[in-house]
Amino acid sequence: MKIKANILFDFVRKVSVNGAVEGSCYNATESGLKVITKDSTNQVIAEGLLRKEAFAVYDDTKLLVRNNKRCMDFLSQFGNVEVTLSNVENDLIISGKIGVRTFNANMKSVSEDMLDGNLKEIPASLSFDMKPLRVNCDILSSAKKHTDMLKTKSMTLTGANNKLSVTVGEDQFDLITQEQELVTDDFKVKLPEMFLQVVDVVAGEVDMFVKTDYPIKLVEKTKDYELSIITAPISE
Repeated sequence: MKIKANILFDFVRKVSVNGAVEGSCYNATESGLKVITKDSTNQVIAEGLLRKEAFAVYDDTKLLVRNNKRCMDFLSQFGNVEVTLSNVENDLIISGKIGVRTFNANMKSVSEDMLDGNLKEIPASLSFDMKPLRVNCDILSSAKKHTDMLKTKSMTLTGANNKLSVTVGEDQFDLITQEQELVTDDFKVKLPEMFLQVVDVVAGEVDMFVKTDYPIKLVEKTKDYELSIITAPISE
């Protein structure tokens, strides 16, 4: 396989939630490179498809990545330079050239069954049959900044009176709330610190599937990839 390093870096960053998901199996399908994975705390499940059209050369290579963060670190030095990917005896081989120098990374892996974050499919118990809300991620990114201001680690999303509200802070203490008009059903869901990491990796407009005290799903689509991230709520 061959692909520009920055495209692969961005995809790995998103589906691993910036390395929060340690290891993943990237399966070659007819549509592209597909992955379903979860973090070690079972708070987040991410599903991604890197479309085969994003590749300069696409084949049926299965990529076993034991350490997504280390893979990202290696890819980051190449920018938009093409890299070659292969899997040899479960080792991930990444090679590329910067100027006159050729770089080769042999990243030791394990069998697919040994990758803790790897999933075969989304659990059947998770159903998202509600109508999605089309939301610009700016409102979530601003709320994340507010968590830093108030030294808190969660945010609450509320839908009421055709408005989406995003609140940071705790009752009886300082609160910062953003509101925007949006046709929505009524709901309220409090989301954990892990959701703040999810906010860091999504961009632009996303489809948000949300209802009261239920996992939230964000779906982002571009010409290169499809991404879906599910985050468990805080139970109160």
